[in-house]
Order: sequence, then C-alpha cells, then structure tokens
Amino acid sequence: MLQVGDKVVYPMHGAGEIAGIEEHDVMGQGQMKSYYVMKMPIGDVKIMLPTDNIEGVGLRQVSPPEMLKKIEGVLKDPPVKATGSWNKRFHANLARLKTGDILEVAAVTRNDFWIQLNKFF
Repeated sequence: MLQVGDKVVYPMHGAGEIAGIEEHDVMGQGQMKSYYVMKMPIGDVKIMLPTDNIEGVGLRQVSPPEMLKKIEGVLKDPPVKATGSWNKRFHANLARLKTGDILEVAAVTRNDFWIQLNKFF
C-alpha cells in the first residue's frame, strides 16, 4: 500500500508524489471509493487513481538505486529482432510501457534504439 509522500511513476505520465488519499462518490451513486492523489512536479496537475487498481494502471514506486545494475544489464543485452509491421510493434511496445515495469521500459528503449541505429548504417 502506498503512503502519502511516496515517490511514484505513472506510465505515460511520468514521476510524481502521492499527495493524499481521498474518498469520493463514484458517479454520484453513493458508492464511495478510495483514490490516491498524485501530484506532478511540473505544472499544477493532479491525477486521481483508484487505490484498488494501481497494478492495473502500472503505478509503481520509483526504482531503488540497486535496480540500476539490472536496467544496465537489459540495455546491454542484444536487441530482440523486430518483427511485424511498425503498427504492430508500436502497439506491442505501448502495452509493454504501460505495465510500468522498468525492465520492460529498458527493453523497449534498447530495441527501438537499435532499430533507429540500423536505419542509418
């Protein structure tokens, strides 16, 4: 369970901080639901995420420093050969990024880097 003050990453939106936990009526039906209130460091953006679905939206805590070696290992691994059309790869990569798994993000970054590099050489 996340706590107020935790630094988190929300895929496709970036890093922020849990500023609060609030209860809100879902669509005015009298059914109360708990939400994390995430404050973004740039602008006055406030994102509310249901506390019971953080895994589903990929919300995660900022990776600890010891994770850097694992990320470095993924980035140094040989790239996975791209198959299928650019559109299929795009949707597959987007799904991987939305998981919030930092190692998946690193793998997508590595593979896309090699695709771009090979376009020029």
